[in-house]
Amino acid sequence: MLELIQNLFGTGTFMPHGHCYLWNPTLVWLHILSDLGTALAYYSIPLILFYFVQQRQDLPFNWIFLMFSAFITACGTTHLLEVWTLWHPVYWLAGGIKAITALISLGTAVALFWLVPKALALPSPAQLEIANRELQKQMNDRQQTELELIRSRDLKEAIFDESTDAIFLVDSQTMLTLDCNRRAVEMFEAASKNELINIAGHTLQREQFSDAELEAITQEMKSKGFWSREIEYCTRAGRIFWGYLNANVVQVGGKMINLVRVSDVSDRKQSERQIQQSLREKEVLLKEIHHRVKNNLQIVYSLLRLQRRQLSDPQAVEALLESQNRIETIALIHEKLYRSKNLASIDFAEYIPGLVSNLFSTYNISERHIRLETRVEPISLDIDKAIPCGLIINELVSNALKYAFPSATAGKIDVEMKYGEDAQITLIVGDNGIGISAPSDASDPETLGLQLVEDFVAQLKGKLQVSCNAGTQFNITFPGGSYAP
Repeated sequence: MLELIQNLFGTGTFMPHGHCYLWNPTLVWLHILSDLGTALAYYSIPLILFYFVQQRQDLPFNWIFLMFSAFITACGTTHLLEVWTLWHPVYWLAGGIKAITALISLGTAVALFWLVPKALALPSPAQLEIANRELQKQMNDRQQTELELIRSRDLKEAIFDESTDAIFLVDSQTMLTLDCNRRAVEMFEAASKNELINIAGHTLQREQFSDAELEAITQEMKSKGFWSREIEYCTRAGRIFWGYLNANVVQVGGKMINLVRVSDVSDRKQSERQIQQSLREKEVLLKEIHHRVKNNLQIVYSLLRLQRRQLSDPQAVEALLESQNRIETIALIHEKLYRSKNLASIDFAEYIPGLVSNLFSTYNISERHIRLETRVEPISLDIDKAIPCGLIINELVSNALKYAFPSATAGKIDVEMKYGEDAQITLIVGDNGIGISAPSDASDPETLGLQLVEDFVAQLKGKLQVSCNAGTQFNITFPGGSYAP
């Protein structure tokens, strides 16, 4: 490295360049002054170019000016060395500077070759003039729109500025706000109206729309002429609130503009949330009530069962067993209610199979011996109708299991429930057993269940018809109910 430096800056055995001029003073000074003048010019040009680039930050391809500056500076340095080598033959250094100048020159030439097509693609003065005229036209159109707004100032003050809602005028093409009222400044906690003008309205939202959502909104505005939605907004102070946005297309000064109205609905949303919370709490409470009622009925059921086991009188045992079944019927309704999503009603298509299965189990009867057929539509009943309806089914199916098939004869029990005209529900319970002898049998102590059925039908405000042909069929119609969801 030291040897390289010595060779680069050393003179060696070379003769000074002045010997070539035979040290003729006139010739020597001619070259000195020419090279110094050229070097001075070369050094001043890059300074001017560098200053120009710094002042014009918008200048396209400004880096080419810097490459020219480097190229010209290197050329100026070669001229200084021409003066220096008149007396000091550091030709290795002079050659090295020329080599560097050559590399910078070649790089600049290549860059120019690559740059020329792009420079040619820049707008010509004529094209810029056309663009300026178009821009001027747009500015004139906007000024015309503003003039129209000024002309309707009285109406604006009455409707626009005095509105209790935030109102924005939005350019339907750029989607930027052109104007807003005082309420908008207050609602969005802006320092002045200028903070809300020339911005995209959805930037005020807590979650901004995607490009796809904005396109869908634009298409809906074009097809319907309006668009509305509840949106969560964020004020300039960072406060979050719910607003109801309603946008309409209006014509102002011959131009279509979106009139956007925003109402603060935070209080209402806070009331919807409180109501929903209250409803959830009430649902939990109702479920707990139904659960506890069912548990209490189960306790009564267990007490009756214990009492029944201590009795020897068959009639008393039978009476307690029937009471147990009735309690179990009511308990099953409460169980269905607290397990259901809908606490106001119960789906009888789900309730009846479980009820009848419990009865078959209670009387220790196999469905292979007495066949059960159920045809129940998805009908919902509230608790006031569900309990008497469930007890009717309990009484009729229990009576059929006990009395319709003596001497272990086989048979069939049908349970059907359907939704008819005029919101009437039809419940049919029938069997193909021996049947009852006559309706007057209801006065017999064994027909207490039938007396209860009549009372429950009265509670339902329904009608009861009994058919004793080829078995027994009870047809009950009553109002109310609906298809289960």
